[in-house]
Amino acid sequence: MANLEQTINDLLQSLKSLPLDFTQLNAIENKIQTKQFNLVVIGQFKRGKSTLINALIGKDILPSSVLPLTSIVTIINFGEQKAVVCFKDGLCKTIELSDISFFVTEKYNPNNKLNVEYVEVFYPAEFLKNSVRIIDTPGIGSVYEHNSDCSYQFLPKADASLFVLSPDPPITQAEIEFLKDASKYIDKFFFLLNKIDNFKPSELREIIDFNSSILENLFSKKVYIIPISAKLALEAKLEANQQKQQQSNIQELYDRLEEFIKKEQSNVFWVSIINNIIRYTDMQLNFFKINLASLSMSKAKLEEKIKVFEDSLVKLEVDDYIYWLENKTKGVINVLDEDIDDLKKNQLPKLTAKIKDYFNTLKISSTSMLNEQLKTYLQEQIEEIFSAFLQSENQKIGKLIGEIYNNLTAKVNTLIDSIIKTAEEVFEVKLSKLAQTEQLTEKSEFYFLIKEQPGALNIMGDFFKSKMPLFLGKKIIYKSISERSIELFDRHCGRLRFDFVKRIKETSEKFKFEVENKLAQNIDAIKNILNAALKKQNDVQRQQEINKIESYTNLLNLIKNNLEKLKIKLTKNEQI
Repeated sequence: MANLEQTINDLLQSLKSLPLDFTQLNAIENKIQTKQFNLVVIGQFKRGKSTLINALIGKDILPSSVLPLTSIVTIINFGEQKAVVCFKDGLCKTIELSDISFFVTEKYNPNNKLNVEYVEVFYPAEFLKNSVRIIDTPGIGSVYEHNSDCSYQFLPKADASLFVLSPDPPITQAEIEFLKDASKYIDKFFFLLNKIDNFKPSELREIIDFNSSILENLFSKKVYIIPISAKLALEAKLEANQQKQQQSNIQELYDRLEEFIKKEQSNVFWVSIINNIIRYTDMQLNFFKINLASLSMSKAKLEEKIKVFEDSLVKLEVDDYIYWLENKTKGVINVLDEDIDDLKKNQLPKLTAKIKDYFNTLKISSTSMLNEQLKTYLQEQIEEIFSAFLQSENQKIGKLIGEIYNNLTAKVNTLIDSIIKTAEEVFEVKLSKLAQTEQLTEKSEFYFLIKEQPGALNIMGDFFKSKMPLFLGKKIIYKSISERSIELFDRHCGRLRFDFVKRIKETSEKFKFEVENKLAQNIDAIKNILNAALKKQNDVQRQQEINKIESYTNLLNLIKNNLEKLKIKLTKNEQI
């Protein structure tokens, strides 16, 4: 795809040689340059994630320690060496690379008292070229619950994940539970067994076989684990030591990632880019045709035509489309509310009945044990109910949002067509019908964390956790768990609704901006052309301008033809 990207960039540069409005071209170039591939590094604390990332970028940038360390997401990009800390209030500041630990570690920033949102690191590492971006997440399963929460929140942003394991201990239950959740958002995992330099080959084989069997049972398919030593890989980079490079086995990871990333640069992406450029060339060709028509008119006739065109724009029903979008957005939220109400009606009675049945079957000899058993059972049931609901609702809401966008796209295309048609009639020229604006291709994701903070399921107070006789505490415990289950269920419904509504509204605002922006691009461009034509009433000036426009038109048609050929090759999967 490198040749294809170079060809498209060359065509873009040819377009930029013309005296055109480059706003849309700049957006296309930015889309090409920032097609970020998010490689999220995940794993239990102390598996060696930070050392692995340092090895991948070839510099000891991220801090490491014998204690649970990272508490903030760190994003590593290709670029000139620097680090930027962004806070939850929206402010950002540049810091030295050596000062990163003061913002991302529990030691210096306990419980994120500095309110850091994330830290972004820029470094000119070979591995980060081609828009690969490494995202370092806090370790799961540490004593700091907010670290696990932070890892969960980045799952929807992942294109692929490096899931880091180590021989001691083998895969844990916390990691298995995390993978169950992560697999809902991430399609591709690279499983790594780190710290292989500390074990004998026979021991490693046994550990790999054990971990593989657990993962294959979890994913119901063959799982391959890449054995590596991040420590040796980092030392190899820093020392330029080829022997350590081979011992680390890091090259196997590079090869597998490169193969996968190449496949991700799919034809779909490039066809979308080409369609956008073709649409841009068609729009510019139309503007040139209008310009040629306006240059052939007298000033009085041109002023008359401009007045007719502007009067027609007043009749455009843009506000109706925005109103339609707002109503559709409210409709999605209503669907969400109805589904949450149904969830309460159907699942809450079942939950309380299950708790009662479970309580009646327990044979426990102490209040403390009874309390713990009920806490665990309630948490399991809550997670089961909301995991299933979240998965189905995610798909449902995402589909509804996609339908709104696609319908809105069709409406905007119709509106733009009407502008072009009006311009055809007013200026008596034949214009090209513009290529359709792109439909929604990104998956709509609505993240929601079901895990509870420590203590949230504290059914019994300290008094009940004492040596209170079971016959006295049993009924009180049951009453507490019943009340707590209702409270907890309602809380999860509220949290889930808040998260969904927030994301739905943000998406709607994005759509609204896109509608207004696309229409403004077309209308403003035509107005600018007409106003410029008014100023060129000298015959010599007119002819000079006509000659220029004809040469520009020839170049635009040549560029468009080349783009069309590229598109045909891509759709046929032919070699570029």
